[in-house]
Amino acid sequence: PIAIDGYNVLITIEAAMSDGIIFKGRDGCFRDLASIHGTYRKVTETIPAVQLIGQFLKDIGVTCCLWLLDSPDPNHRNKLEQNLLAAMAKQPRQIKIWRTIMKNRITKLATAAVIILIAVLGITLLEKSATPAWAIEQTIEVLKRYSAAHISGVAISEDGLPHSFELWARANEDHTQSRDFKSEADTGQVLWVQGNDTYNYDPNQNTVHIRRGERAQINPWLGRDLLQTLERYTNDWQVSYGNDPATGRERVFVTCSHPHAHAGGPKSWRFEFDLETKLPVRFKEWHNLQRKGKPDIDVQK
Repeated sequence: PIAIDGYNVLITIEAAMSDGIIFKGRDGCFRDLASIHGTYRKVTETIPAVQLIGQFLKDIGVTCCLWLLDSPDPNHRNKLEQNLLAAMAKQPRQIKIWRTIMKNRITKLATAAVIILIAVLGITLLEKSATPAWAIEQTIEVLKRYSAAHISGVAISEDGLPHSFELWARANEDHTQSRDFKSEADTGQVLWVQGNDTYNYDPNQNTVHIRRGERAQINPWLGRDLLQTLERYTNDWQVSYGNDPATGRERVFVTCSHPHAHAGGPKSWRFEFDLETKLPVRFKEWHNLQRKGKPDIDVQK
């Protein structure tokens, strides 16, 4: 099962929900500035924080969860335990709970209380009206099922004008980059890869140019490496929720930027994911940090 450092996770989420300051370290971990000195008390954000954690666990398919509640005062952990169980009891769905309180000297958690929650039908803790949770790991897991991509959109070309394009690509065996690649633009230009060579058809000259030993490709591939790199190394990574105005479907919007992306100057991005399928449905890129003006690349599907 997944193990959760109960107090530290709760306190950090409570701080975030009350507009506290949260730092993201270079190690990828989040830290708060909450002033806690060996004690813990329930605050306004406690139950919503518990509910948010529960919804996140449900969304990523967790069915067994360990809450580690380390406290020198058993009254504190008992109160938090009751809050957890009360939140579960309010749900209409029947959930079986196996609860164990134990002391574990081996792991040096001499006063740790371990609550094991096994949710047979999933963990449902959040009211339907609350904001749904999404995690980048969910999209990464879904994208593992796909070895090919068909992308279409509009891009600003070297002449400064927008041109529509379509692109087809197939991933290599380890899903790190594309193996097969072909693109077509509304100008009639066609680019494709054969072996280790790239072929470029120029309709203006009715000529095919060949670049030996150079492969046009998507690198990194549309999956773990790309998304984790963007999340880890870009600035102002922000996640928000909304709806597609055309279909009404729930969407997740992710924005981020980098001042020196691939030494090509400042760039910023906006990704759109379908909340139900977790799949990316739209992507935009600007050659500035503020996402101002028309995007230089607008992938529409």
